[in-house]
Amino acid sequence: MMQSSLCLALLATVSALQAPTSLTQQRRVVAQRAPLDLSAPKSSTALCAADDDGYEAPKIEFDPDAPTGGRDLWSDWKNGIYIGSVAIGVLLPVFFFVVRP
Repeated sequence: MMQSSLCLALLATVSALQAPTSLTQQRRVVAQRAPLDLSAPKSSTALCAADDDGYEAPKIEFDPDAPTGGRDLWSDWKNGIYIGSVAIGVLLPVFFFVVRP
């Protein structure tokens, strides 16, 4: 059973990599670009310095006596996030290889 599924996977890979043989499959569409007007005036953007508006960002202070410990959301969910990312990265190409248009 394992050998037959391996052979089937190999045949599917080889058939997917074969070049198209009919003329309709070999045609390519070439997009036409709009002609460039080389005599058009060039534009440029310049940044002008302005006066200081007196804005000061608020200072963020952390309480050193705040209670610490316990689990946070990142430590609770990081393994699931990593495993899910890897699963998506592996399973999406496999899915689109199997379900080809």
